[in-house]
Formats: sequence, structure tokens, C-alpha cells
Amino acid sequence: MSKRTGEAFAMQDLLEAIGIDAARWFLVERAASSHQVIDLDLATSATSENPVFYVQYAHARINQLLQKANRELDSTNETTWVLDLADERSLLAQLADYRTTLVRIRQSLEPHRLFQQTLASGLSLLGISAPDEMRREIELSDIKVESVIELTDPVVRNEISQAIKQPQIIQANRFFIFCIDYYKLGLVGEQQKQPIAIHRSVEGTVSAVHDIGIGMGTAILVAEANGLAYCPIGFVRTIPALLIERLKLPKKVFPFVGLALGYALDGVPPKKPRMPKKGFYMQNTYQPEMVKQALDEYAQTNAVAFKNDLTNALLN
Repeated sequence: MSKRTGEAFAMQDLLEAIGIDAARWFLVERAASSHQVIDLDLATSATSENPVFYVQYAHARINQLLQKANRELDSTNETTWVLDLADERSLLAQLADYRTTLVRIRQSLEPHRLFQQTLASGLSLLGISAPDEMRREIELSDIKVESVIELTDPVVRNEISQAIKQPQIIQANRFFIFCIDYYKLGLVGEQQKQPIAIHRSVEGTVSAVHDIGIGMGTAILVAEANGLAYCPIGFVRTIPALLIERLKLPKKVFPFVGLALGYALDGVPPKKPRMPKKGFYMQNTYQPEMVKQALDEYAQTNAVAFKNDLTNALLN
């Protein structure tokens, strides 16, 4: 699927192309909020590089163990079975935690957690080694390419406020800067001795902005629920050199957007006019005429709001 070209790949097409087992694997191996990449050639290849083969192998090994264990025990035998090996106790602990893991997954709606736990620890206890690439993909899928830095230093906040002429930065109770962060992925690449070049692609940037959008949206929802006023500040992108220096940002970390939170002195201020719904919500096809109408209505509403604000300012 490509958002830029408008191309889509239906689920039925995916199932027909790679089969049910492979589709289940590739759709559950990563968090739903992360960028999904399915290599159709890899998913259908009959080679050791295809991770689905390792799942099938694990299934076969488990069945083999069950068959070996499927024998009647002599009830008259008083021999006590003691789990004295570290791997035995570790496997038992994993099984004991299975129910708790399922409860957490159900509550968080994150089925990929079971996938990762099983691959990271369960299979290794059975002597099954997953390919390094599988583990690398799992580790990277959960590493968000964003970081949030709260600025508590009033001197730095005032400097930033003056630089972009945004007084709410110093007036707000708290101020955060959301950063695109590829530095942490670089560290993972160094540890695994494999270069990571996602920061050089348009898709990598889109993925980072996506993560930041989710993070900031969640912060705003929490702020609203607690009666706080908020103000996203995109102007921070106009002073990257200053922020990189003051925040001591390493290479591959870029300050993307700010967020001011606090209690409004006169209560939560009225919301600014918003574009009518028909200007951004459509069904089935894009509606250019609706967008034009919405823009005209928005311009008129904005003009009235600006006039009222100016009148109130003069009266006060």
C-alpha cells in the first residue's frame, strides 16, 4: 500500500499471495501503531530466510516433545520428579506467567507482545534459535522514533520564547519539545553491527511524524480531560540550531514541535474557529468542491473572529 500513490492491497489479496500462516506472522510481529512492512517475496520464499519456517519448525519440535512425554506413568513408582535444571525452572516460570501475559494483552490490545515474549525467551528454552534478522525487526518495531524533552529551565524557556515570539512558552506551567529521534536506532544498529538507514528515506520521516502525532495527540487528550489549556508550537522548527545546542541533542535527533500545557488564568480560552467537517472528512472519493466550500466558510468565520478579537482588545 502506498499513501502517496493511492495504491492499496486488500487483505484478501494478501492471503492469496502469501497464505494464512505467513499473513498471521507478518501482521502480528509488530505493534499495530508501528509501520507495517511485508516483503511478499520473503513471505513466499522456501528458504531459511523466511521466518515463517522457523515458526513451523518450533511447532514441529513442540509436538515432538509432547509425543515423547505422552506415556503412562507408573503410579506405584515413588520417584519424585524434581525440576533441578535452570532451563526447566525458567520454562515453568514462563508457563506460569502465560495467563497474566494474556490478560495484559487483552487489556492493551497488543497481541504482538505474546509474539515477542515467545520468540525472545520461550523458543530459546526449547533449543530453537530464531534468525538474527527476526530479533532485530522485533527490537526495532517497539522503538519509537520520537523522544519528548520537558524544559524546566526558565532561562532556556525564555530564550526560546523570545527567539520565536511565543510568550506561552514561558507563561505555561509546563513546556515539552517532541523530537524526531533516530539516534536510539543508530545505537541498536551499532550493537548489532548492522547499519540502519531509515532516517535517509521519506518513509522513515513519515513514520517519525506519525509517532509524534500519536504521542502529542494522547498528551492533548489527557490535558483536556484534566481541564488544562494547551498550545502546540510548530515554530520550534524554525530555530533548530538553537534548540540542538540548548537541549544538547545528538546527531540524528531533530526538534519537531513544542507543546505548552497549563492552567489558563481566566479558565480554558475559547477555541479558535476550525475548518468545517466537510473540508477534511469525505467518503469513498475526494470531494474538491466540498473542500472549496469549506475553505470559503472557514475564511468568513475567521474574519469575524479576528474582528471580534480586535474589538475586545481595543475595548480592554
